[in-house]
Amino acid sequence: MSERGRARDRTLKLFRQVIRRSLTLPEHLTISQWAEKYRILDESSNLSGRWSNDITPYLVGIWDAYLEQSVREIYFCKATQIGGTEALINILGYIIMHDPAPAMIVYPNDDLAKDISSKRLRPAMRLIPEIRKIFQETRSKDMLLQFRSMPLYLRGAGSPTKLASVVYACSTPTLKDNYIWRLHDNADEVRHYFVPCPHCGEFIELKFKQIHFDEDQEKKLSPYERAQSSQYVCQECGCVIED
Repeated sequence: MSERGRARDRTLKLFRQVIRRSLTLPEHLTISQWAEKYRILDESSNLSGRWSNDITPYLVGIWDAYLEQSVREIYFCKATQIGGTEALINILGYIIMHDPAPAMIVYPNDDLAKDISSKRLRPAMRLIPEIRKIFQETRSKDMLLQFRSMPLYLRGAGSPTKLASVVYACSTPTLKDNYIWRLHDNADEVRHYFVPCPHCGEFIELKFKQIHFDEDQEKKLSPYERAQSSQYVCQECGCVIED
């Protein structure tokens, strides 16, 4: 075959590939469905392997809200180590694959942004084959992750709500004057997560005042000892929930 013929075949093959990709219908997935299909956790996670929504079912409502057309801001008031950053990573993965557009993540300071970028975001993107193919890691920097479909900026700032029109703010509150509580209290709509009591079956919202421990020993106990000996008392039936 002549060089001209080979060039014609290469052009025809490329044209067919482009047409095939263009005519392929996009997947219609929610973020929670995307997470279970594509997200993989590495060995640094307590539960490495494929993502399962059964482990953190309370995050599904946040992801569903993110896709609601009328929702512009989401404030997640949470306890420590329950998946706030993982929720954000799944949102980002969904955006990169299904709804690419320039995005920005804002942290309290640049050092934290760089740390999250190198230790959480980059490893997570490498583990998803569909994203790894379009992740331009050699062109990326700590504060700017480049994908063929979009850039992802990381910034440090005092108030994330001033830097984006679509906001997912996530924080563990301490005092009532913490900024995440102020955002929570001023929200147009507040949603709470309820779990069924294993004894009476009633759906309850877990409240700190329902955690009981030996008050006579309180001053003698370390925080760890107090946590180990504490019990949750269901506000509906009064039964003790050990876990």
